[in-house]
Amino acid sequence: MHIPLGINAYSSSRGTCPGSVTSFWQDAYASRLLALVGSYKNLLRGSYAGHTHMDDFRVLTDATGMPFLTTRITPSVSPIFNNNPAFTVLLYNRGDAAVANYGTFYLSNLAEIGPTVAPEWAFEYTFEQAYGYQGYDPAGVLSLAKAIRTNASMRKFYMQYYAAETPAQSPINAGNWMAYACAQTAITPDDYATC
Repeated sequence: MHIPLGINAYSSSRGTCPGSVTSFWQDAYASRLLALVGSYKNLLRGSYAGHTHMDDFRVLTDATGMPFLTTRITPSVSPIFNNNPAFTVLLYNRGDAAVANYGTFYLSNLAEIGPTVAPEWAFEYTFEQAYGYQGYDPAGVLSLAKAIRTNASMRKFYMQYYAAETPAQSPINAGNWMAYACAQTAITPDDYATC
């Protein structure tokens, strides 16, 4: 999908919660998709989105709190939001299509590119190397989301990678990071406001 399900952390972080909570999708469509995803959760291996131009994720849980689906929000090759152009490569199991890991690459010399200077793509990180989780699965991603909220080192990595090695351009800062952390797991406006 282009637009991820859940909360627009960028817009929501600009105001006072709960009044400023902004969903990406209209409630009627979001509710319908959540119901469909819940009905087919045993068949789904993952979901992928863009739209934000930033390196992010969402994880859906069922009514008991069990994680069952991740959404990988890939960074953008367009720098219109002051991010470095970047892209993600997924490593997956051919047998069941489960994602084992992913790696992100970014354009390291955007400001210098011109007629005599070619673009240089650089390796940024892998999920496993950066965060220490074996396998990119819903349980690991939910654990990472919790770690971002409680562990300053994990939060620092997340903030660094969010805008593809342009932390000075990232909209996340020490005052609003929780708005972004809540958006990773709180998919509905009510859940987000509670978070």
